[in-house]
Amino acid sequence: MPTIEYFPEKDEQLLARFSKAFEKVYDAKKVVTDPTAERPGQNKNCIFDFEDGIRLIVSRELLNGKEVVHFSGSVNEALYKGMIIESVLLKKMENKFEYLMQQKTISHLVAFSNKGIPHWICDCVPFNLN
Repeated sequence: MPTIEYFPEKDEQLLARFSKAFEKVYDAKKVVTDPTAERPGQNKNCIFDFEDGIRLIVSRELLNGKEVVHFSGSVNEALYKGMIIESVLLKKMENKFEYLMQQKTISHLVAFSNKGIPHWICDCVPFNLN
């Protein structure tokens, strides 16, 4: 599936629609193993493009029978041009996630995709989702 084009929004706009990212529960295993499965990156409600070029994809997922918050981060290459140190960029992505959550979180960097995209899992639940 094609990637949704980068479309930056003001922080206030991102916050205003953040809860929509949690309307659907994705099956984490299916997203990884089934190439035909719908992915959060195909759902505009899950995509958060910041004006500084950082994109977070945030979703509610079922992982090993437990609901978790999953997020991944990438950058608009045209804005970054490889000028930032990876560890600084990873921390910046975590900070953006906490900004959207409106709370400090304990996120675990669990993997890098084969394209180098970092993925985190957070046990926190931002809203009453049940």
